[in-house]
Amino acid sequence: MRRVFVPTILLATAALPAFGQSAPAQPAQTLDEVVVSASRIEQSRRQVGSSVTVITAEDIARSQAVDAIDVLRRVPGLTLNQAGPQGGNVGVYLRGGESYQALVLIDGVEVSDPSGVRSTFEFANLQAADIERIEVLRGPQSVLYGSDALSGVIDIRTKRGARGLRGTATAEIGSQGTNRQAAGLSGGTERIAGALNLSRIDTNGFSAADESDGNGEADGYTNRSVSGSLGLKATDDLSFDVSARLSDGESDTDSFDFFTNSFVDAPGGVDLRAYSLRGAGTLESFGDRLTSTLSASRSDTRRHDTSGGMDSRFEGRRDKGEYLGTFKVTEDASLLFGGAVERERAISDGRTVGDVTTRSLFGEVVVSPIEPLTLTIGGRTDDHEAFGRFSTYRLTGAYSFDSTDSKLRAAIGTGFRAPALDELFGRFGTFVYGNPDLRPEQSRSVEIGIDQGLGDWGDASLTLFANRVEDFIGFGAFRYEQVAETQARGLEASFALTPFEAATLNATYSFVRAENRRTGAELLRRPRHSGSLSLGYQFTPELAATLRGRAVSARRDVNGEAGGYAVADVLVDYELSETWRLFGRVENLADRDYEELRGYGSRGRSVFAGIAATF
Repeated sequence: MRRVFVPTILLATAALPAFGQSAPAQPAQTLDEVVVSASRIEQSRRQVGSSVTVITAEDIARSQAVDAIDVLRRVPGLTLNQAGPQGGNVGVYLRGGESYQALVLIDGVEVSDPSGVRSTFEFANLQAADIERIEVLRGPQSVLYGSDALSGVIDIRTKRGARGLRGTATAEIGSQGTNRQAAGLSGGTERIAGALNLSRIDTNGFSAADESDGNGEADGYTNRSVSGSLGLKATDDLSFDVSARLSDGESDTDSFDFFTNSFVDAPGGVDLRAYSLRGAGTLESFGDRLTSTLSASRSDTRRHDTSGGMDSRFEGRRDKGEYLGTFKVTEDASLLFGGAVERERAISDGRTVGDVTTRSLFGEVVVSPIEPLTLTIGGRTDDHEAFGRFSTYRLTGAYSFDSTDSKLRAAIGTGFRAPALDELFGRFGTFVYGNPDLRPEQSRSVEIGIDQGLGDWGDASLTLFANRVEDFIGFGAFRYEQVAETQARGLEASFALTPFEAATLNATYSFVRAENRRTGAELLRRPRHSGSLSLGYQFTPELAATLRGRAVSARRDVNGEAGGYAVADVLVDYELSETWRLFGRVENLADRDYEELRGYGSRGRSVFAGIAATF
């Protein structure tokens, strides 16, 4: 397939007519916006020295996103590749890192699968209907989040209850026999609040193996998800919170034919059921200067894999207990400290593959020595049952210029990833490919950036970064080994503009050069260039529409090169009343034939329409 140079594609898309603001590609980020993930406490964005993107429930609704993949595609520095239709495996590459080097949290619970290859999280089964907020924190974050946060953290929060009563309902139909429904109910009083969210999707899909290679069998997908939460304010100083989530997905798959070096139609699929639970109690003491939170959580993932002639069952479980304290030393200085105990267990066809416990201590100081300047310095030590102790650090700084509505920021730090259970103890029959002598992967990173407010026009952001990973784990001659040292360098840029009252313009661009430092080869499936553009217009108070596009340059893949591509969508929203809203979209408007992964199919021109209610 031909190469696509992303800046050219973005300029070409910008020349197309504007269609409204129903789905901005990147939400506007203001310096007064509250960020939680950077230091695990509420901070104004102007105090945060890390690069972070915040996506709200309103942004998700306007984008008509079906799953988390749709939501994250337009985040700068983040590349997603899906193996064919909905339900297909998804690779998430943050700043050139591997899929398993970004930590994923849902309601504070780490949800990666300890029984999976490299302990990854399957984004394909995460529906968007119950998501309240996503914060994408870029750069190594092991100091506050531990293992797996080498390239960043994707912190997802589901919808919670508040005072009063509120309900939502959505129904959608569309191409490939797709039908989707979602409903939510939330409410509460001053002392207690709760929420319950349900979602369902069924689709016939299309062939996971590329149809242009002669494959025509459609690979369908079904998912049913439920999430809920309950919060209780027992006294003015003591509160409790419980959350739970269950997802049950069934996806058809195709297989790789080693004789033809291509993907082909094949029977089989993956049934995946995952649940997560978390309970927490929070106590305010010493005149509200000390906030203490004690939590316990569990995530459990069970897979039945019949793809590629397999018939295997896997279960991964993660149990964690944590204490997190925040002490307000002065008005301008806070101390965050805590400890955690985490146990991971993997089971394959009834046999325990691995069982490992990690104990951790961490702390961070947040201080503003002068009013425009905020500094953080933190450290952590982890004691892993298999390889022993490992320590990390992180420093950040943010300096705001109120007169120009600007913020300069910088961060430097280290991260680590403990070897996954299959890397340590994996075996296939009598063949042992795990390596109990593996050391953790370790990263070093530096970034500098500027966030610039543009008054009533909007805002812009630019970040330069460099990451290096040592002791990279890969498959050697017969088992996992420390095979490489990798690095990624690049920039991330975004802006959100309102050139006049009825129009919006949002864009992102990322340049990432990720390579093996020993061989000089580019890492697989990381495009150097990627970007997105959204043009919106509010035609009337009721009618809005958006033209959005995204583009990705060519990149290396396991069996060749995947060509660059650019695709565009049109979205329309019409408010019938304060309660009812009609919406619709056309995806892949030009019916482009492209591949996110070489040999896998992609959705052609598709039409979807639905109705939503809020009461």
